[in-house]
Amino acid sequence: MELEDLKQHWQLLNKRLEATEVLNQKLIQQMLVERTNTTFNKIYKTEMKGLILAISLIPINCLIYAVAYSYTPVIWFITLNTFLLLTSIWQIIKVSLLKQFDIENQNIYELSKIIIQYKKWIQGETISAIPLAFILSSIWLYYYFNTLTPLLLSLIVIIIATGIIFGFFVSSYTSKNIRNIHKSLNDLEDFYKEKKKN
Repeated sequence: MELEDLKQHWQLLNKRLEATEVLNQKLIQQMLVERTNTTFNKIYKTEMKGLILAISLIPINCLIYAVAYSYTPVIWFITLNTFLLLTSIWQIIKVSLLKQFDIENQNIYELSKIIIQYKKWIQGETISAIPLAFILSSIWLYYYFNTLTPLLLSLIVIIIATGIIFGFFVSSYTSKNIRNIHKSLNDLEDFYKEKKKN
């Protein structure tokens, strides 16, 4: 009878250990998924803020030109609005790619593919920002060459420097989050592999 009781207790203990193991695995999976989603949301929110900023600056630029058109050259207005329009379109493209990221319904390979594509686009964006800044500044300097004053030159330099510094910080922040999301996806992949083995 004692042996029978011992067996029952042993079986009960085994069941509890198995249940605890399953619960632990679920908690680990949930933690990894949440960590991945948190990092992804940082990237997504940054891109959404960029989109909202670019779109909202178009009417603001139009309003400034309408109020102070006699002081604002047409080339300034056209160049800036063209830049803002192209930036808005580019932001929409990036946000559309990021919207495809669905951790609940996609496997690790599909999620990684989206992040790798996004990373390539960000690298291309960073590389193309320097010549674009050079072209814009060249257009402004060419137009203002005869009427260039120290104040106007300072304004152009401040705008370009601010853009470069802001771009550097956004690029660093995004790169850090891309590395973090890669790590989270790798951890999830390792977890799923380990789970299959068991």
